[in-house]
Formats: sequence, structure tokens, C-alpha cells
Amino acid sequence: MSIWLREITYDDGKFIVDWRNNDNIRRHCMDDSLVTMESNLVFYENNVLTKKCFQYMVEKNDDDFPQCVYPIATGYLKNLDYINKKCELGFFPTYDSEWNGNMERNAVKLLVEKAFSKHGFRKVYAYIFADCIDELALFVSVGFIQEGYFKDELCMADGKLRSIVRLALLK
Repeated sequence: MSIWLREITYDDGKFIVDWRNNDNIRRHCMDDSLVTMESNLVFYENNVLTKKCFQYMVEKNDDDFPQCVYPIATGYLKNLDYINKKCELGFFPTYDSEWNGNMERNAVKLLVEKAFSKHGFRKVYAYIFADCIDELALFVSVGFIQEGYFKDELCMADGKLRSIVRLALLK
């Protein structure tokens, strides 16, 4: 099971839109609205190409055919604060079963390493919904610690209030 990160390209938009609009994925997003190819392109041009955000595809070798490579998730670093050397980390995956605990853990580690080594940040943080116990456990297993709890922080499109936990990892 081999995974790695590569910078996203324009052509990755079709995967990102498809994954991000899946109901199971959207319930983990702070903004649960639908994404279109057009809105994704605007984000790509205004944030990724201008380096306001670093976005990567998580790619995997096919277990049966190692020469075959395909994307299984996208990860990003945003809210880049070069003065305080910190940034926010996030992921949204394919909805396939391949995106499991081991893959998730390795992908988070790879993206944290990019943040620290390639981009020079000293702190990486993530916001996770408090009711997403598996995600919280995943980040803790990689070394993140809880910095804060924000009760009823977001009002979702359906009117439901959701609490958020902020986790962080220092270099």
C-alpha cells in the first residue's frame, strides 16, 4: 500500500467536485454547500495558482497492478500565516473504502511533513466537528492535541448547530 502527495492540477477538478459533493463528505465540511466545476475552477485560480493555498492529491498504487496510479483524496494547507508560521490542514477523500484508517493516517503525516519541511511552518492545526469521533481519534493518533472546543460554532444549511474542536501539532 503505497501513497504519496502531488500538487493538484486543473484536471483534478472533476475528482474534487465529485468527492466534495458526496453527502457523507459534505457532512464533514464547514461549508456544506454543493461545489460546481465553475466554483472549483474559481477556487483553483484564485487560491491554488496564486499560492494562497497548497492543495495536493493523495495518490495510490493499485495493489494488483502497481503501475496503475489513481487519486483517493485531496488534502490542503490554507489560512497560511507566514508571520506566525502556522497553517490549517484539511482533507476530503473519495467515498471509497480505500480511504481507511491506515491510509488516512499516512496521508495526514505526509501533509504535515510538507507543511513543516517544504513550506516552513512550525504549527499545523485542523478544525474537526466534535461529533466526528473517528476523525478526532485519527488526528490524535498522529500527534495532534486539542487546543479548543467551540460549542454550537456553525449553523449548517439545515439549521443544525455543530460544535468544533481545534487540534494542533507543533514541529
